[in-house]
Amino acid sequence: KNISGSIYNINTQKPISGPSLLINGQCAKYVGSSLKEYSAGLTIRLLFEAKVNNCQTNTMNIINQGTTLVYFNWKKLKEKDPFGLKKVNSKQKFYFDIHHGVILPGAELKIPFYFKSSIPGIFSEIWHFETQPLLCDGAKIEVVLRAISFDNVHNEEKLLQLDTELNARQIKKMSERIVSEIINGVRTPPRPGSPIEEQCLTIEEMFNKVNPSISYCVSSFNVLNDLYKEIDTENSWDFSINTIFKHISSSIDTNKKEEWFRRLNNEICNMKIKAKVPLSPSKYSCCYNIVSLWIDSFVAKSIDFRSSLGLKEKQITIKFESDLNVKKILEVLKPEIKPEITNVKKESGTPVSKTPKEKQKKVNVVKEEEIKVVKVEPTYTEMLLTVTAEKNFDDPKYKRYLQYLYTEIYNSLGLMAVDLELLLL
Repeated sequence: KNISGSIYNINTQKPISGPSLLINGQCAKYVGSSLKEYSAGLTIRLLFEAKVNNCQTNTMNIINQGTTLVYFNWKKLKEKDPFGLKKVNSKQKFYFDIHHGVILPGAELKIPFYFKSSIPGIFSEIWHFETQPLLCDGAKIEVVLRAISFDNVHNEEKLLQLDTELNARQIKKMSERIVSEIINGVRTPPRPGSPIEEQCLTIEEMFNKVNPSISYCVSSFNVLNDLYKEIDTENSWDFSINTIFKHISSSIDTNKKEEWFRRLNNEICNMKIKAKVPLSPSKYSCCYNIVSLWIDSFVAKSIDFRSSLGLKEKQITIKFESDLNVKKILEVLKPEIKPEITNVKKESGTPVSKTPKEKQKKVNVVKEEEIKVVKVEPTYTEMLLTVTAEKNFDDPKYKRYLQYLYTEIYNSLGLMAVDLELLLL
């Protein structure tokens, strides 16, 4: 337990008057004796790190740089453990010479400390380095010993392999970053900029750009340009009619102002108002298709509403003028449709003759004929006939049907308008 190994050397530095020790580079002087034994005036820390059953050495250097000799002694202090985490272990882990001694003026003392443990863990001890005379105003000089003991590595090969893999990843990442920085630094020259828009436009295009509501006219443009030069002789005209109007309005010369306004008004009247550009055939066809699809969807929704409300199948009554006979109506109708003639009303009770001469004559007696046709598809509304549906306004289901249909058609017309607007932009 008590290992002797203290080494004394003679220090030739200039001494300090009175007791003074230099312990591992920290100075402890005599400044009086107030017996501050409960506080630590100086703390010396020695750290150890060793494998299990291996010995580790550390040294504490003490130099007496004063003019008097100093006696010293060792006293072990009890460590504080407020949470009770430290295990009580009777085996000693730290070894050094704990005998008392004396340090002469100018002498250097090296005290070796040893650490060895048979189990892995973290260990510590605190020793009080007592001196006579008292240094540090009577406060304690503590020596704190802390050590870490770790077991032998069993998976050393795997750890080396993992370390190698991590180093390879690090090298790869660094290489990618360097290459990325180099590539980002190499840039192609920027594309040449486009010429200024005003330099590419003709006088007509510039005039139409600043005056979108009227069209360009060479003679009127020259007259307006001369008018602007009369009004403002210093600046050039920016081709805007509003600029001429503002200059005339702000002019002080009241005699010429009326004449200038008259000339300006005449030239504006001479310029034709821009006609609307007609739609291209492709846009016209697209708009026609959109309108047709939405109108066809109205019929499908109408059929769905009627079936959901339990209404009867819709019957259509076709009214035609008296100069059209039944044969012509049947010729106009598609061959797929086979109308069922349910009733023919005539004011006169005499039957119509079937002679060729009478067939060619117009029947003036008959004013109105009604033919009820069952299951006439609404896609044949292009016939020159007036189609009217049955009206059952007293039926509550029919009222609900009309309400749903009107609401749906209103919303669909709004969506159709949006589609047309997007197409024409």
